[in-house]
Amino acid sequence: MAHLNGSILHPGSYQSIYTTLFILLSTSISTGVHFFYHKTVEAGSNVTLTCPIFDGLVPVVWSRFPNASLMSDRTTIRRSEDVSELQVRNANWMDAGIYRCQGDNSLFATTRLTVTCKTIQRRQHAVLTKSTELVIQQGDDVQLDCNAVFNANWRRKTSRGVEEHIYSARQLNICNVQTTDAGVYSCSADDDQRLEQLVRNIRLIVEYVPAVNSPWPQVRQALNYSSHLECVIDAFPTASVVWFKDDEPLNDTSRYQQSMQTRGTAATTFASTLVVLRTDYSDYGNYTCRAVNALGISAFTLQLGRK
Repeated sequence: MAHLNGSILHPGSYQSIYTTLFILLSTSISTGVHFFYHKTVEAGSNVTLTCPIFDGLVPVVWSRFPNASLMSDRTTIRRSEDVSELQVRNANWMDAGIYRCQGDNSLFATTRLTVTCKTIQRRQHAVLTKSTELVIQQGDDVQLDCNAVFNANWRRKTSRGVEEHIYSARQLNICNVQTTDAGVYSCSADDDQRLEQLVRNIRLIVEYVPAVNSPWPQVRQALNYSSHLECVIDAFPTASVVWFKDDEPLNDTSRYQQSMQTRGTAATTFASTLVVLRTDYSDYGNYTCRAVNALGISAFTLQLGRK
């Protein structure tokens, strides 16, 4: 068995794309040649993975490890007589992994895809100690280190309790963190007896600016009846809410009442309701629900009209 080694990748580099090509000659594969690639791309880039084909009639199948969904609205497979290409648009950290293309009992090519964070001015966090919890803001970058030497594997348990295998490497880089990235990340690795042992758990908490909307942005009510206006807020940390009528803040009075209720299963989501107790002509118009937390302000405008 012979190897041809290309240049060595440096994980901390800021160039947008590196490619290392390894060619392995093996008698165990019917074609005699098996290509190994290593591609490193920045998050947000478009990447093409190439698979040489030596028999144009052989059907080609692409797969990825960890076993996540390969096809999405960002992926396309193109085939010609001598090559199959898997194209990934707007790559993100969840696209990282090992890609294989194979035909009839023949493995043609293996590509390890690494996705790094863009070199733009964003807050960056590195967890290299035995921390068990990290609070970051939406849009930040984070690096989680397994502190393991061999065969590190990362799993994530989401806020819905679903556990998924997401990455196989010592360091896990999450670029431009979103609320969907929150959860408990577990790293495990093989010990001396090749048995998988838990190394560490890290709870990732994501803070974000309030998001405000309404299930009923337009409400119609007759005179002398009560009117109910509602907005739904998703925020962490929890947001405070103020209602406005024509830019004037409203308080609980003999004319208005405000209340808050939880919504759904997420602890970060709640509804704020403004009740106009007895609607008259002056109550018709625009109402604004404004939510504020430590990260920012968001607002949504509703309209109350005559029925």
